[in-house]
Amino acid sequence: MDDCRDDALVLASGALACCTLEATPTSTPTSTPTSTPASIETLSFDAFSSICCLLSTLDLLACGCCSSSIRKATAAVLLRTRALRLSHTAVSGRKLLWLAEARMKGAAAAIDVSACASLDRCSLIRSVVASPELESLRAWGVGKGSWTPATLGRLLRAAHARPRPALRLVEVNTLTLTLTRTRTRTRTRTRTRTKTQALTLTVTQALT
Repeated sequence: MDDCRDDALVLASGALACCTLEATPTSTPTSTPTSTPASIETLSFDAFSSICCLLSTLDLLACGCCSSSIRKATAAVLLRTRALRLSHTAVSGRKLLWLAEARMKGAAAAIDVSACASLDRCSLIRSVVASPELESLRAWGVGKGSWTPATLGRLLRAAHARPRPALRLVEVNTLTLTLTRTRTRTRTRTRTRTKTQALTLTVTQALT
């Protein structure tokens, strides 16, 4: 617990130092300081939110271990941004599901798990189901191998099983899908399809 607290303090102090250096004007040698140095707990909420944008969601939660006031501020930032920024982290499937259900309470509008090698796609699909207000999903480089048409189809069917699906943007591997409410059936006469064509067909089949 002490190690977690020390790591959180290092992250928070580093982010604060970067923002302070960018925001502090150059002073002359004869000038005298008129205010005390800022700390995390004395920052305005907008300034604190700007710092949080530099951190992943896991680092943001680690910063909440420093004090009760910072923990409340990080919780408010999560509810305000409605985003889970987890790209290039070691987030597990169980952790992602906990974030979607317990921390965000299903209100996440954006999830970014790009390049998360420790995350399996089945857990990601369960997290999408637990986020009925999800609008954007970035999930390239998740787990081992690439997305298959069958797995992508399960993801889209799970997201659009609700009466009013909110998911509009999905990024997997090198493919970006923009989903609309227009449900049209796409047919192809060619017997051999490339991987991108197969994924596109999966999308149209999942929406019909």
